[in-house]
Amino acid sequence: MALKSKSKKVDSSKKSVKSKKKDVVAAEVAAAPARPALKVVTGVSTFKHQDFVSRLTEKLSHFDANMILEAAMLSVGVEQLDDGCYKKEEVQNICLALIKKGGPAFAVGTRIYRELVG
Repeated sequence: MALKSKSKKVDSSKKSVKSKKKDVVAAEVAAAPARPALKVVTGVSTFKHQDFVSRLTEKLSHFDANMILEAAMLSVGVEQLDDGCYKKEEVQNICLALIKKGGPAFAVGTRIYRELVG
């Protein structure tokens, strides 16, 4: 049995893989929707300290909920209010701190953040 070698024709008109990839990326960038500008959050929200605690206690014990919330509030520099509502910026920062904690705090933080922003 004799082996036959197959010669491949090289067509110089074909695009290289790298240039095809550039074309695809350029098309995706052109088709991507523009990012909306970040909203400036001002004013007072309707969220109180008890709202955070009650939502965290749905997933954690009361003691753990208070500990996680206090740690999040300390990390962003927000003081606990027994009465009255937090400012929207404070609620946003508390939610982001809860999201950074992860676990059940992540779920609570994202849910409140979506309610506030959305």
